[in-house]
Amino acid sequence: FSAVAVLLRRGGCVLAAASAAGAGSPHFGSGENDNPYEILGISPLDGFDQVKMAYKWRRKNAENSGDAAYLLKLQNRKKGVAYGSVQVSKDIKYADNQPIVPWGPRYSRATAKDVQINMAISATFTTCILTMGHADWKPLQFLCFAYFYRILEKLKSTEPAITPVYNEYGEVEGRGIHMAKRVLRSLGLVVGSIFAASL
Repeated sequence: FSAVAVLLRRGGCVLAAASAAGAGSPHFGSGENDNPYEILGISPLDGFDQVKMAYKWRRKNAENSGDAAYLLKLQNRKKGVAYGSVQVSKDIKYADNQPIVPWGPRYSRATAKDVQINMAISATFTTCILTMGHADWKPLQFLCFAYFYRILEKLKSTEPAITPVYNEYGEVEGRGIHMAKRVLRSLGLVVGSIFAASL
């Protein structure tokens, strides 16, 4: 069973749910193994705005009250793993570096694999251009396609988790619309980058 405590503070309402099984675990509350979603008091399905507001509100309260232990938990939230298997959302990892608007570019650290892939793509097309002696449209076309695909995959990985809603035919509603928006954003970034570079 779960115990739900309602805390009223400065006219606001905070809901905190603690599982009896989790509370009895030897790792519960040990700092590094704390669930980052419980630290922020949110659900893994909460959107961008909820994550950002929860982080700012809790960090401000911890700074005002001088709660160094809780501030340390917020700083260590990047190491947490939700429910022991699901990786922490990037909205939580980089909540202090989020853009002002939800559709803006989000802060994210490039992994070694991403850097190696980008370097390999750049080296391949640079070699092609040097070998041919002139930069015609063929290398640029392939480079634009690779650039578009990489951005499309990045946008897909940074989108917040959304609970799927199925219609009467067993299909996920709004899936095509989300995909179309992602494709348009990717094309806009690619075309905009080429236009800016050609000026």
